[in-house]
Amino acid sequence: MKFDLSSVSVLQNATITSAKLRLYAKSKHLSNYPNGSKDGYTHNNYDKGVYEASKSWDQSTLTWMSYYGQAYEATNSAYGIGNYGSRPMPSSWLATCTNHNLTSWDEWDITSSVQKYLSNSSANYGWIVQMESGSNDPSCEYASSEYSDATLRPELVITYTSGTPATQFSLTTNATNGTVIKSPDAATYDSASTVQLKATPAHGYKFAGWSGSVTSSTNPLSVTMNSNKNITANFTPIDGILMPITSSGNSVSINGDTMFYDDNGPDSSYTQGLNSVLTMEAGDSTHKISIVFDSLYTEQGYDSLIFYDGPSTSSPVISAWTGTTNPGTISSSTKYLTIRFVSDSGGEYYGWIATVKSSPQTPIFAVNSVAKQFASVKGSMLSINAGSDAKVSFIASNGRCLKELSNVSGFSVIDMTRIGLSAGVYLAKISSKEGMSGSIRCIVK
Repeated sequence: MKFDLSSVSVLQNATITSAKLRLYAKSKHLSNYPNGSKDGYTHNNYDKGVYEASKSWDQSTLTWMSYYGQAYEATNSAYGIGNYGSRPMPSSWLATCTNHNLTSWDEWDITSSVQKYLSNSSANYGWIVQMESGSNDPSCEYASSEYSDATLRPELVITYTSGTPATQFSLTTNATNGTVIKSPDAATYDSASTVQLKATPAHGYKFAGWSGSVTSSTNPLSVTMNSNKNITANFTPIDGILMPITSSGNSVSINGDTMFYDDNGPDSSYTQGLNSVLTMEAGDSTHKISIVFDSLYTEQGYDSLIFYDGPSTSSPVISAWTGTTNPGTISSSTKYLTIRFVSDSGGEYYGWIATVKSSPQTPIFAVNSVAKQFASVKGSMLSINAGSDAKVSFIASNGRCLKELSNVSGFSVIDMTRIGLSAGVYLAKISSKEGMSGSIRCIVK
């Protein structure tokens, strides 16, 4: 038998406290013994159980002689009621009725099964009532749903407490030049539930706040659903230069002071897995580029900023930085400065904040003619005869002193490739206790 629970609207949001299946037994007997006894056996020896059907069935073809389609029934029984061995044993019945009165109401507690069918109506195939088997062929005849006395037809008695459907509210989000992620992401939300909104700006933009149903600058934002809401994430362009996210074709002209950030700006972590390159060019060909750092925060040993003195990454390296040490000021010797940024795929770090400046080039490679009297250069070899305790400082094209030698006495030859200088152009500044001083241009290959 089956009861259509989905058609009872009051049960859809109710809490079921009890559900009882009730069938009226018109008669109970042993085979050929209508009075219910045979050779000392009585109907009191046999219980009745109920279990869930697990497949659909057709009432028009189902009879007591044909249980086709039932999960636990076979079709090869001579009596048409299936293979007893494949039917549930009494110990596995969903519920048991031990009422042995000949004509009375039999009752089974099927609360758990009704709760299951209400939560998943597609699983409702009804129930099968089974008589405990025995050699005396016990049987029971129940009044059906078409029985002439309607008061004796099958009943499913359900006790419940009314439930009120949760009020649902919608949440619409809008964004231009960025995106908004809802968590959880749903069409509607229960009243008083909480939704988290996270705004992510597009490249070149920064988050400027929420407007609409909520006004806030917090990101991510927690929203309590107590009404239908329409919320917009606002983004504004970042003032300044952003590190690109590609490795070629990126250049920018510098004509005055401007801010310089990693690819996601001052308020967000930079993108992972980058190998990006940017060339800065002074608008005035007689100017150089300088970058003055306020802060640097990258993953130590894995994410690096490399500076090149020229228009490409083939130009001489000025310096490379990783971690949190502030680079101070990085300057080119010409109108070009190239920056390369490399990040791996792990961690989140805030990158850097810096100011880019354009200023007149300093002719630091102007050779002092006095130095030629006591110093000379041939290839990567620097020869000095400046008296006792001379000091030699090697200055890079950005004005930074990269190497300093002290106590250079008498005639000395310095192999610049062996003192830690990389390939590039340097100015060797020489001074001695005897008062000799001057500078000479050197090239390390």
